[in-house]
Amino acid sequence: MDAALQEITPKERILKRIREALTAAPVPVERAIDLDSPVFVPAGATLDVVFAENFVHRGGRFVYCENMEEALQSLRFLVEENGWRDHIFCRDESVESILQWAGIPYGKEPADGVLKKTGICACRCLVANDGSILFDSASAGRRIFAQAETIVFIASVEQILPDLRTFWKVRKGNLPSMTSLWTGNSHFVDVDGVPLQGFGPKETFLLLIDNLEKR
Repeated sequence: MDAALQEITPKERILKRIREALTAAPVPVERAIDLDSPVFVPAGATLDVVFAENFVHRGGRFVYCENMEEALQSLRFLVEENGWRDHIFCRDESVESILQWAGIPYGKEPADGVLKKTGICACRCLVANDGSILFDSASAGRRIFAQAETIVFIASVEQILPDLRTFWKVRKGNLPSMTSLWTGNSHFVDVDGVPLQGFGPKETFLLLIDNLEKR
């Protein structure tokens, strides 16, 4: 053994060997961050199927509509089945026309947001890889999310994107004052382990329309 190593304590001997090993270690080469390769790669299934499965898994209620006529029929059925008539709030112009076609009454004044239990609006995009929905204040999303017991989103198949990063890459124009991502109905557990309703809606529906042009 080296005489110098014999003269120092075991702790100093270990630290010296560590320093020598670090000095001799090769310099790691950092790889460039890949910002272009897709995060989500579908394995055979189409985006609409992947989204629907993930959306339902998160607790959403999914309604597939082949065209606008079927969407109107489904919306009328949901309103009557759930007792939503005279309890609907909507300030989204694109959705207002659908409600008018369907002959469904709704409120659109700010005070109606407190009185109406069901909010209906459009959304920015549907995210396939986790089943979430991106919406914003342009469709009165802030008021609906804060006050409605039930939210009904109306969207088209063309709005389904592989992941959220794709939306930020293809979006156009300035964003509204509020953008929110629905990832499931909120809930929590109290100290006794009892599940309780959290902030936001108790139920979330999605009417997904395959062909918006056909009516």
